[in-house]
Amino acid sequence: MYLCICGFLLLFFSSCSPSVPSEQAATRYVEGKRQYQNGDYRAARDIFVSVHHDYPHFFQNSVMLGKSCFFLGETDEAISYLEEVAEKRPEHIDAVKWLCRSYLAAGNPQKAIEYVQKSLALSSEDYELQFLLAKAYRADGHIDKALTAYSRAEASLQRGVELYIETGELYRSLGLWEPSLRQFKKAADFTGPESSLRPALDTIIKTLESGETE
Repeated sequence: MYLCICGFLLLFFSSCSPSVPSEQAATRYVEGKRQYQNGDYRAARDIFVSVHHDYPHFFQNSVMLGKSCFFLGETDEAISYLEEVAEKRPEHIDAVKWLCRSYLAAGNPQKAIEYVQKSLALSSEDYELQFLLAKAYRADGHIDKALTAYSRAEASLQRGVELYIETGELYRSLGLWEPSLRQFKKAADFTGPESSLRPALDTIIKTLESGETE
């Protein structure tokens, strides 16, 4: 009797708030992602809409639906889907990033600032969040705040590029010049020409390319 009640309750709550997709829905979701990756955002949007109809709390599908709408220029729809995820799953940073992009596209930088600041409280080192905050401040006319946020974004970016620099140094210490060069080139591409790290990286790359490794 107890097992029957538990089974009934599980079935009841699952039917009220479906969040785990069926195998068929998961297959449709994968097909939607394939269409999205191929750049067919309209086909992707239509598939994600059908999945969302059956599984509105399948939040990863909601995010992909919002992103598809964004690329179709349907910013109001994108905001609707992404904001639901951002409110119910604030730790879903990707949803917040695309929500901020959607608000910026809709000409509402104040809402973008509001959401990105909440996410920075959870992930303060995230380069993209800092960059989006800078863009939102700039769009809202707060130039000083935008410059500060851009500086923080660069600092976060430089911390992220340490991965390439460290592995490049490791390969170089082992005498593996080609993989070392690849890692340092990745670091240079990652930082961009305006980074304060770029001169040192360019010097290392030039040395490795010339073969002057001693």
